[in-house]
Amino acid sequence: MNKTVGYTLDRVHAALHGKFDADDLSEDEADIFMDMFAAYLMAPNPESDALAAKMRAEGGYVGLDDQGDLVRMLPGGGMEVIEGGEAARQRRQECVNYALATVALEGFTPDDATKERTRRYVAGEITLAELVALKPE
Repeated sequence: MNKTVGYTLDRVHAALHGKFDADDLSEDEADIFMDMFAAYLMAPNPESDALAAKMRAEGGYVGLDDQGDLVRMLPGGGMEVIEGGEAARQRRQECVNYALATVALEGFTPDDATKERTRRYVAGEITLAELVALKPE
């Protein structure tokens, strides 16, 4: 069994596989659980790759591009910008405001590095993926 002072990885792995209630993890274990869960969600997998291929082929799907503009996929893989420029910047600001308010309600305060990354995201200097990366550059 993997053991370190304050937590066991066995319990974390069991929670990740739905065999242990994540609410029953210690604070240290919960931190590791959240890091591992976020890494899993951000990692490519066959299901997401297949969905992305389907979306490129069929078109009509709507989402954010790397610059944070709202785009619609066109059949065959192209895309058209639905909302960009100042409207996209305002939407990014609204999303950041909502996220920061939610975090504050939970009793947390973002550090200066996180505040700077959110400012850069709103300005369009970094992507959403870069904003939420576990280990920012």
